[in-house]
Amino acid sequence: MSKGQIYSFENQSNISGFSLSFGGCFWEKTPQSASNCKAVLFDNASANQLLNLDDDETGDLSFLFTIMLNEFSKPPYINHMDALAAYLKIIMIKLANVKLKNDTTFESPDDILYRRFLEFLSAGYRTNHTVNSYADMLNITPRRLNEICKRCSGTNAKEIINGHIISEAKRLLQFSSKTVKEIAYDLNFKTAEQFSHFFKKNTKTAPADYRKAFVDIGVQ
Repeated sequence: MSKGQIYSFENQSNISGFSLSFGGCFWEKTPQSASNCKAVLFDNASANQLLNLDDDETGDLSFLFTIMLNEFSKPPYINHMDALAAYLKIIMIKLANVKLKNDTTFESPDDILYRRFLEFLSAGYRTNHTVNSYADMLNITPRRLNEICKRCSGTNAKEIINGHIISEAKRLLQFSSKTVKEIAYDLNFKTAEQFSHFFKKNTKTAPADYRKAFVDIGVQ
């Protein structure tokens, strides 16, 4: 379930299993290929997220949750969080495969266009930053694209585009040795100053300060 979604169980239900909660920062730290899992599982907030598992799928996921819980319960050690993130990524891949195999959710024309927009965005956000360009790819007007995004996600198209750019910028600042200027170039900004202004406007933090916050962790 995505943030803001709810699910209720019928009265007299016997519930057992695992509850796993994680933040959006997980996707910022995973390879770009993992965004496919995110799109399948979480980007269509209007879809029913209940997945029906067969016996083999239940066994696989129960095993993964069990070993992840055991790992979580261990005393912290170097790269402890990386190990947990690795298990979480495997779980997300498994769940995305189940969703794709069993997905019979009806998609309206707007749902289909929204998903195509996310596919175009996932492939092109590094170089393509404008609502107009994605609207052209979909053969609709920018206003129509914004209406679709608002209905399907609660945010407009520009906010979704900026979110993808910011997530990649954060990942590069945290996990690469590239300079701010190089990151700006990678994300198709004309100058480092233009990128810094964009990053600070969307995060309230300058890129250099964002990187320094992670470099300083554990120094003192």
